Amino acid sequence: MDYGPQQFELTVRDSFAANNPADESDDAAVEVVTPVTICWNLHRTALEKDQGVVFSAPRWLGSGKGPIQVFEEKLGGNMAKTGSASWEQTTEVLQKVEMHGNGKKYRLLVTPQVRLLRTFVPATGGSPRTEEVAKAAATARGTWVDLPETA
Repeated sequence: MDYGPQQFELTVRDSFAANNPADESDDAAVEVVTPVTICWNLHRTALEKDQGVVFSAPRWLGSGKGPIQVFEEKLGGNMAKTGSASWEQTTEVLQKVEMHGNGKKYRLLVTPQVRLLRTFVPATGGSPRTEEVAKAAATARGTWVDLPETA
């Protein structure tokens, strides 16, 4: 049986056609690795009250957060800048109580999530467009705990 805090990493990736003539590849690739610590109590029956789940600083790999310049080919083989793309990460934690099949025990399920958002800003001055391009999650299960007796 494992005791105390639990650590792992969540990774999200995106690839976007930037067509930048200065780059080796037409695509910009982004990878974000986020360390997660679930601060369980010693027996993993509950989360520590003062910490819960901690997301450490993400590591941005590949093209990083941006912004990167985005181009498209026009008639005659000329490249024209169409805008720029940048990425950001958001995090959240979902919690749920799971009942044992016998109805006499329960445990806590904790699901940290990382979402990768891409924002494209048109060079023409139009409105930016943001979309979720990737999500990673992992569910951790606490230790079974007996339900208290009810009078």
